[in-house]
Amino acid sequence: MILYILNNLYIMLIRNWFKKDLFGTLEMSGIALPWDLDYNLHINNARYLTILEYSRLAFICQTNIWNDMNKVGVSAAFGSIAVRYRREIKPFQTYTVHTKIVGWDERCFYFQQLIKRGNFVHTYSTSKCVITKRGVTPYDVMTQAGYDVSEINMPDAISHYKEF
Repeated sequence: MILYILNNLYIMLIRNWFKKDLFGTLEMSGIALPWDLDYNLHINNARYLTILEYSRLAFICQTNIWNDMNKVGVSAAFGSIAVRYRREIKPFQTYTVHTKIVGWDERCFYFQQLIKRGNFVHTYSTSKCVITKRGVTPYDVMTQAGYDVSEINMPDAISHYKEF
């Protein structure tokens, strides 16, 4: 629990200095340490979710979207996540988490996250970040932040994800 809190503070305070573009991709590197493993000696599913959560938090802090939501007077919560595990990551293997916003609708931002080793995608994730204040849309948040946004063409995977 202490490591979880310290890592979140690191992400929110230190990594916040390195700003990224909202429509770019954030890359975070990691390594599979012994306490991340299950009895099959690969990263366990719960640890994957934690790794993805850290990456989303870093993306939200580094793109300044968190401050932009506060300016509009809203907060957000992650409403769902769908994960596809393709191949295991073994002890002491390095990996990179790629996080980006791939779309939005009247209520939610949609994130795509990939955990890769080299060019191979080990894990694919789609998540939904829900704006918690009625009457405020992601479009409102982005225009308040100064982005010139129009309608976005969401990937087919997100359209299918929304159906569930």
